[in-house]
Amino acid sequence: MKKKLSIVISVFFLFVTVTSCEPDEQINSFKSGGTEISVDKNALTPLEPTALTKDEIADNSCEEPVEQVLYAGQHIEAGTVLISNDEEYLYVTYDLTGTEWWLKETHLFAGDLEDVPFGNSGNPKIGHFPFHGDHDMTQEYHFQIPIEEVSSEDCFAVIAHAALVAKENGEITSSETAFAFGADEFGEPNEFDGNRWGWFVEYCKQDCENQEGGDDGQEDEEGDSSSDDNEGGGDNNDGNTEDNQLTCVDTYAFYSENASCFTSESNGWGWSNWIDFDENYYVPSGVTYNFPLYETKEACDTGTDEPIGHVEVIVQAGDAEAYASIRYVIDIEEWSIEDIKMYIGSESLVSGSGNQPLTFENFNYSFEDFENNYLSGVKWPFDAYMVAYAKICPPESNP
Repeated sequence: MKKKLSIVISVFFLFVTVTSCEPDEQINSFKSGGTEISVDKNALTPLEPTALTKDEIADNSCEEPVEQVLYAGQHIEAGTVLISNDEEYLYVTYDLTGTEWWLKETHLFAGDLEDVPFGNSGNPKIGHFPFHGDHDMTQEYHFQIPIEEVSSEDCFAVIAHAALVAKENGEITSSETAFAFGADEFGEPNEFDGNRWGWFVEYCKQDCENQEGGDDGQEDEEGDSSSDDNEGGGDNNDGNTEDNQLTCVDTYAFYSENASCFTSESNGWGWSNWIDFDENYYVPSGVTYNFPLYETKEACDTGTDEPIGHVEVIVQAGDAEAYASIRYVIDIEEWSIEDIKMYIGSESLVSGSGNQPLTFENFNYSFEDFENNYLSGVKWPFDAYMVAYAKICPPESNP
């Protein structure tokens, strides 16, 4: 009788030991506070990084890449994730250049939302994502995935996760997990159903037919140009003749809702922009502004001109202070920024109304403060005045 009892007890404890391993494995598949992830190597598809650069990917893509903020530790802006496609491939770029953050691991899901490897709790199993990369401290990484392997649908989910470390003077100072932010068409975050923070991006394939149509349009323009040449070419302004070389231009950011015109002593006309407080500064994604950059014209007249670029400003607030990340973007291929002058403050540099002269003496940021035209950690007044200047130059110019 004692022998039979001991056998029953032994079987019972063996059953408890085996079944207790399963919840631990599920828990370890997603840890939000650190970089340790339980990885099922058989479920992953390691991809060699593409030899294409970020600019080449943008050129190959059917439209401009979709840019999402990469948040570390839920609230820290650590970089961006760019998503685009051509007819054959989906491209996903992790870009941390100009920040203190470095990639240690990347894990990527791209496909139908119902195929995301979610656990019973509603948290994604990062270790089961189909694509991954292990990195030796890089700040830029590209995934190039055959789009036919992603989804047959026009729109699908992208979850971009990364394990990051911050470095100062060559020493690692902190580590965080990170996700690319995603929101629906109404601006509501696409959060996971579980109790862990993070988001998915709903991405829709870009239309490549428009790209082909654009090429046809260029051919039509060339045909029109040859026709003008037969008539003397008096209206042809392509910048290729000695009498009409392209030169650098002065530009200022313009906030149509509240912009005050001024004259600059040496850089034409421009605007001082007032941006009032937005309560959405306090949400994790903050508020993103895109201020178009216009070439300086008399009396600040934009006329029918198209913007040459834009200034992207992302403002996020904590308990009592707000900070901004600022990026200058040029929309003309191969042109570049040769100088930046920016003022951000709680008081306007322009007094009175309209057309006052302004110098750069009181501006508090310059070209040297920006790295690759990007600057983060800028203290932002809750009611802010901004003047954003850039000198933009064509290739082979002498600014």
